Amino acid sequence: MGPMPPVLSSPFRNLSLGVLVLLMISAAATLAYVLQGWSIADAVYMVVVTVFSVGYREAAPVDTSALRAITPSAASA
Repeated sequence: MGPMPPVLSSPFRNLSLGVLVLLMISAAATLAYVLQGWSIADAVYMVVVTVFSVGYREAAPVDTSALRAITPSAASA
């Protein structure tokens, strides 16, 4: 193979990979909440608030062991 084109150089590739990983984690977490019975809107809200901030409040009660496993908590830190 020849040299990589400039658009696929390391910084662009690293940024692309980071965005892809973030989207995959967000999609997996949203799916996990939906599988636990949450609405898609509540699941997306919870994931966005958790990933992009320190959290605000739960969209619905986190009262099962499965929900506690996918929801980070300051109490468990």
